[in-house]
Amino acid sequence: MTDKSTESTDSSIAIFLDVFVNKMLTVGLILVVFGLPSSLMRWLDTGFMPIYAIHIFLSTSAILINVFKGFISLNMKGSIMILNLMIVGLVSVLTFGLSGIGTLVGAVCGYLSNLLWGEKIAIKISAIYILLLCFLAFCYINNIFTPSIDLNVYASSINSWLINVVVFIIVTLMLIGPTSEFIKQHEKLILEISNKNSEIEHLANHDKLTGLPSLRLADDRLEYAISIADRNNSNSALLYLDLDGFKSINDTFGHDAGDMILQTVSHRFQNAIRSTDTCCRIGGDEFLLIITDIKDTTSIERMCVELNKLACEPVDYGDKKLSVAVSIGVAIYPDNADDAKSLRNCADKAMYDVKKTGKSNYKFYCSAKT
Repeated sequence: MTDKSTESTDSSIAIFLDVFVNKMLTVGLILVVFGLPSSLMRWLDTGFMPIYAIHIFLSTSAILINVFKGFISLNMKGSIMILNLMIVGLVSVLTFGLSGIGTLVGAVCGYLSNLLWGEKIAIKISAIYILLLCFLAFCYINNIFTPSIDLNVYASSINSWLINVVVFIIVTLMLIGPTSEFIKQHEKLILEISNKNSEIEHLANHDKLTGLPSLRLADDRLEYAISIADRNNSNSALLYLDLDGFKSINDTFGHDAGDMILQTVSHRFQNAIRSTDTCCRIGGDEFLLIITDIKDTTSIERMCVELNKLACEPVDYGDKKLSVAVSIGVAIYPDNADDAKSLRNCADKAMYDVKKTGKSNYKFYCSAKT
């Protein structure tokens, strides 16, 4: 169950990441639509520069990857997207120096790498990018490279300002929009996992057929009943029930008939006790009733009579009426035992004494604890 849940979780995360990357690619396409015309117009102000050719190449790449993104793997889409961003950032620095958008693009690449592949790979990609920036910085500082244009002309160009403002807006949308969607999907996944864990926990603690607490939960409830008895200086009772005639019905009419008997009888037992008490199915046709805070045994005797009466009521199965009875063994805490395990053994022994002496009855464990 755990392996299947883990596989389902990993698959859901991959789907969410794929949706996130597709949204990023769409935003990148929008950046191309706005940025490419402005970049080409800036060509008129500054003359031809290599960044414009690279811009055209990357724009074509962005269009193609958006057209065919349904046929490309998540890792491939992420790799192409980050590589394109790194090229844009580095060429921008090479062309415009500190006036370029290289540092901004580097931060975005690190962020996206962390989402897609984790912290270690993101650190490696960021380190490579930083080393390349440092190399370009060394070249500028030592006058190996110089800006390709007159930065005064660049700064006074409307198109230059326009492209920087558009880039800032689009990159901001790239970080806010898809990330917000990713966070929503992540929260949804956490809720699904929480619900799945609650379902698994319920199945582990409850009988699938009847919905009653299982033996695992019965032990906890019995310990709790004992703690209440100690705190209130009162008694708790444990009733061990075994259906009489159930095996015969199961063998004669099949498991469907047996299941109906168990479901019906368990429902009757559940309705016969208080909300503070517990009815458990511990296996086969055996049940435990944990009765807390009793003042005397008279009420337990009346309950045993009522339980036998309820068990004997016929159950409709097709055109037949099927019926069982019940043998009940009763043990009282702290009169018969000091702990949950011993108390259960006492109730079990009393129930088998009933089985030996005619069934369809009840008996209190009659030996006091020593």
